Amino acid sequence: PARADDDARAVEEATALADAGALLLRMRELPMSDAKLFDGSAMDDTTGLGIWAASIVLARWTVDLGTARLGGRVVCELGAGCGVPGLAAALHCAPRRVILGDLNARALDNLRHNVALNGFGAPAESARADGAPPTVEIMPIEWEDPSTWPRAVDGADDVAAHVDVILGADLVYQASAVEPFVRAVSGMLRPGGECFYASPESGRDGLAEVVSRMEAVGVELVRKVRVPDVYM
Repeated sequence: PARADDDARAVEEATALADAGALLLRMRELPMSDAKLFDGSAMDDTTGLGIWAASIVLARWTVDLGTARLGGRVVCELGAGCGVPGLAAALHCAPRRVILGDLNARALDNLRHNVALNGFGAPAESARADGAPPTVEIMPIEWEDPSTWPRAVDGADDVAAHVDVILGADLVYQASAVEPFVRAVSGMLRPGGECFYASPESGRDGLAEVVSRMEAVGVELVRKVRVPDVYM
């Protein structure tokens, strides 16, 4: 638990940043006193109600990728939960479209809150430095059901390969999630698209199989790195 002086310092620093005109990411998380892990029904998975360390790391990574990698692109955060990385991209990386996908009803409601909290959906409050705020959408995405995957903006019937960048934070923590995750990533990414994934290196059942299964369906591991100290 953070000490009171740590909390005060964080508030002071955030206030200073706001006064300097920085684009602050604002988030709400909800209590997980009744948390249920993935047990065969993604709709019952309430882990997305809280903010996990991997999502903060991925948000930092996403901001560092910046407009050079994400500018003008279609970005989808799978298992978005509170939406930390996806909304960080929307605020700082000038994507054309950001899709925040989850399935649990409470998580989706909280996503709507966080999207509004950061000014998206309210035109008067959505202007960003580049003058063209991205479209931020919330979608109930079921990894194993292609009919729930993002469609092209023009409403094309073909749902596959419409996403340029997929973001994922600590999504595979049981072996049963490997195949659905691999199917969603490989099915949603356009040819040449990219997936950025952050998670702990241990304590996640099935994580070791993700890379080999991705490679089997044509998604190549380009780079694996440890979290830079500055992210911590």
